[in-house]
Amino acid sequence: MSNIIIDLNINANTSGEINILGELQVEVVNKIAATIDLPASTIYTDDVNSLFLYRDNGDSILCKANPNYNTETLSSNLYTIINNPFICTEAVPFSLPKYNNIYDRQQTFGNVAIAYYADKLFGHLAATAVIDNEAYFIDYMNGTGSNTANINNLLANGLKNMSDANAVTIARQVIGQDLSRTQGLDYRNFWRGLKFIKNDAIYLSVTLQPPATYYKAGQQTVVTSVSSNITYHLRINIGD
Repeated sequence: MSNIIIDLNINANTSGEINILGELQVEVVNKIAATIDLPASTIYTDDVNSLFLYRDNGDSILCKANPNYNTETLSSNLYTIINNPFICTEAVPFSLPKYNNIYDRQQTFGNVAIAYYADKLFGHLAATAVIDNEAYFIDYMNGTGSNTANINNLLANGLKNMSDANAVTIARQVIGQDLSRTQGLDYRNFWRGLKFIKNDAIYLSVTLQPPATYYKAGQQTVVTSVSSNITYHLRINIGD
């Protein structure tokens, strides 16, 4: 007797449900738009030279800040961005009706900051002549390194040292808005660089706390102090 192979001509039809990751574009308030782009290569070139790395973990995405990422170029580019104009149409106090969009363009982030404080202290964002250290204040806000606000390095280092949980939210936003960035890649077995491309946009935040206010001898008028923080969301476009 010989072995045989037979098609029994019975088929079980089946299917299943596949839920594809999706994330709505983020909405923020009090945003100011940078006029200088951040080159895409600053935060993504390939799987090695990438700010964030991601991979699949079965039912979820893992993501982490790349431990080998060098923040030097990112810090330098952020310094340039901070020291160039911002469009403040969608941020207070610039969006207040009384300003009629006259002051929407501020020359640097330092100018944004001093305008906010002037509005709170003196009732008008352009009332800065009474601020005796205006130039120093702007330079301090825009500066890098010690004895400055050091915003560029604080942001760059914050990204480099981001928690994995926060990094996952970024990966979900990127992949959830454009899954083509993962197509054709094995990210089950390998860490992959999280891809950013030209015409993307990112937000970074800077919170201004109440300033220390000092009165020089002879000043007899005491103004209402700034009592609360304000956060500006910097919209930065990704360029070439």
